Amino acid sequence: MVSTCIVAVPERVSADVSAQEAAQTFVQTVGDNRDFLIASAAAFWTYRQVQEAERATAEAERATAEAKRQAEEAFKQSDEYKVQLAVAKFMEPFVPKMPKRKVIHGKVMDTIANGVKTWDEHATIVSGRFQTGKTVAVEEVFRGARGIFKHTVKDEHWEEKLYKSLQVDGPGMFETVLVRVKAELAKLADPITKTPIILLEVPRTTTKGMDTISSTSKDLSTEGGKAAHAGVLAALAFDAGGANRQKDMWIDDLTAEEAKKVLTLHGHEENAQDIIDACGSRVGDLTESRKDMVAGKTLQELKQETEAAAEREVERFLNLEVEVAGGRVIPIGRNVLTKLANSKQRGGDGAAERSAGQGIVPKM
Repeated sequence: MVSTCIVAVPERVSADVSAQEAAQTFVQTVGDNRDFLIASAAAFWTYRQVQEAERATAEAERATAEAKRQAEEAFKQSDEYKVQLAVAKFMEPFVPKMPKRKVIHGKVMDTIANGVKTWDEHATIVSGRFQTGKTVAVEEVFRGARGIFKHTVKDEHWEEKLYKSLQVDGPGMFETVLVRVKAELAKLADPITKTPIILLEVPRTTTKGMDTISSTSKDLSTEGGKAAHAGVLAALAFDAGGANRQKDMWIDDLTAEEAKKVLTLHGHEENAQDIIDACGSRVGDLTESRKDMVAGKTLQELKQETEAAAEREVERFLNLEVEVAGGRVIPIGRNVLTKLANSKQRGGDGAAERSAGQGIVPKM
């Protein structure tokens, strides 16, 4: 609040009033208001001080904010920031691609979950035919779990791409991340895993990099204090250090009961058995058959198409080759089918046969 002092000055000084008298009158008027003027001057000075203090505070805040921004920018360039970011990605709840309402629980999911909970060492290889539901089964087991990071292997550069997706500089920093994640998991009440899980999905189209998947899975799961549980989703099981250094899980077709549940979920309860008889119980076949029936195809047509697709799959599998270190190409499809055929002829089921050092575990 600004006060105003009004000093009365005669509008006009008569000619007979001397300058000295006028000055005395002014001094007397000011003197009568002395206390008020002093108070006003003090208030004005205080106001100026407040303004200066506010300006100084604002400048200090701006300087602090700028220093903080620069520090944050510098931290984002540091190794520690990259490690923290990667740990945060691991610790996010795992979200499967398939919505929960579309998933039919199968016994194989219990087997996978038990294998994860009781894991001690060695890589776990989850394999099976194309479209048998490997990805859905594994992802459903990990729904909502922490400590899981999934990476798709597309070529021989998959490891560098894994580091890039986590924004880490290389294997050394990656190991640091795994140690931190393991410490975070130890704080949780009842996690499905207390060890970080690297979930590597290997599409059937991937033919390069298989040897590095094998060695990396073995190293992570067994060497160096078991830094992580390497889980591999593959069309074929492969060697990750031998039978004594890996655990194999085979995803078979659905059971009749599971297949019926899938069809019932999609409104085919009444003719579920007919569809199964015509198309089998592989998840992919059931899915495609359901769509084709909606489009108007008959069961007989579906059966013929399923059989033709099976023949094409066998032919494609027969021609499947994998390139390993040194540029050597292994005809794994032919090797596996030959071993299975020989096993059948001897009365076996093919499950125990191996492809003579080719790094492939044939299954039935």
